[in-house]
Amino acid sequence: EHPNLGLLPPGTFIPLAERTGHIVQLGNHVLASACRQMAEWAARPEAEGLRLAVNVAPRQLDDPGFAETVRAVLEETGLPASRLTLEITESELIDERNARVQLQRVAEAGVRIAIDDFRTGYASLASLRSFPVHQLKIDRSFLGQGDERRADEMFRLVLSVGEILELEVVAEGVETERQADVVREAGVPLAQGYVFARPMPAAEVPSWLASRLLAAGLRPIAN
Repeated sequence: EHPNLGLLPPGTFIPLAERTGHIVQLGNHVLASACRQMAEWAARPEAEGLRLAVNVAPRQLDDPGFAETVRAVLEETGLPASRLTLEITESELIDERNARVQLQRVAEAGVRIAIDDFRTGYASLASLRSFPVHQLKIDRSFLGQGDERRADEMFRLVLSVGEILELEVVAEGVETERQADVVREAGVPLAQGYVFARPMPAAEVPSWLASRLLAAGLRPIAN
C-alpha cells in the first residue's frame, strides 16, 4: 500500500525489491506476518484443515540462515510446521546446492515444499528428483482459454505426473465454474483461484471460510 500510488500489484514492487536486495528482508517479514496470522486462524473451528502457503524468493534460499529463520518464525508464532507450505518456482531450484540444503533442513522440521507453476519440461522433472518436494501446483496455463478439450487433456497429463510420483497436486488459476468442474472431475482435492475468492483483508477470511469451505466442494489454501 503505497502512500501516493495506492495499492501496488506484486509484479510492480517485487522486481524492484529483488534489484535492490530488499527481497530477503521483505520475504522474511511476509513469512513472519503470515505465520502469525495463520496461528490466530488455526484456533478457529472453521479453519480446521486450512494450510498456509508462502512464496519464497531465490535470494532467500541463498541465505545460509534461511532454514533457521523459518524454524525461529514457527517457534515464535506457535504455528505447527505441518500447517506451513513454502512455494518455490521450479526455475529457481535447478542445480542450486545451497537451496537444496536449506530446503532439506526446512523439510526435516516438518514444513512442506511445493513446486509452483509446475510444467512438464526436463527442468521441472529434475527438480522433483533433486529436492524434497511434497506438492505440485499445476501451472494455470493448463486450465487456460482456447482449445478446451486440448487444455483438459494437458491438465490430466500433468496431473498424472503427480500421481506417479505420489505428490499432492494443487490446481492453480481456477477462474471459472467450468474449470472448477474439470478439477473436480479429475479428482484434484486442492485448488485456488478467483472462482473461490479474490484477495481480501485478513479480517474477512474467517467469515469467508465459514460460508464457502463446504459449499466450494474443494479445500482451499490460504496464499
